[in-house]
Amino acid sequence: MEFIIKKLNINNKQELLELATLITNNLTNKLSYITYNEEEVSHMFNDDYAIYLGAFKHNKLIATSAIFLNPNYTKMVREKVEVKGKLAEIGHCMVLPEYRGNNLMLQLNKKLIGIAKNKGVEYINFTVHPDNVASYTSMETLGAERKATYIRDKIYPRCIYLLKI
Repeated sequence: MEFIIKKLNINNKQELLELATLITNNLTNKLSYITYNEEEVSHMFNDDYAIYLGAFKHNKLIATSAIFLNPNYTKMVREKVEVKGKLAEIGHCMVLPEYRGNNLMLQLNKKLIGIAKNKGVEYINFTVHPDNVASYTSMETLGAERKATYIRDKIYPRCIYLLKI
């Protein structure tokens, strides 16, 4: 199946938010995905804060993932896991159900890791719901190791995966 991967920009904002709404509305486990907060939306296309990549099929956004470069974004992870070096987080990984199983997340995240490397990032963290087998398998395929488990915002169980790049 042919997909085009490209960096998202402000022109993709509505499509990105609609994808997130579609994904979250169809979740059987509502705790498995944490939707965008106001800060993330306000900085969505500020490259010093986050870079979003999207996979497109026939000009339709079908998958996305982002790398969060702002140190404030990774503060919580640093409190849970000792990391010596520049840390960024890959998150908000989404794939429309009909396109899952095509390694889109793996492709997007490999490109994001390359971007991070070019920006001097030394470590990438991923936070994943413990029951999200597809996500944590993808992270492990990239070489990330599970380092801790915690409850985010008092309701969201998460596992922290860390990758040295």
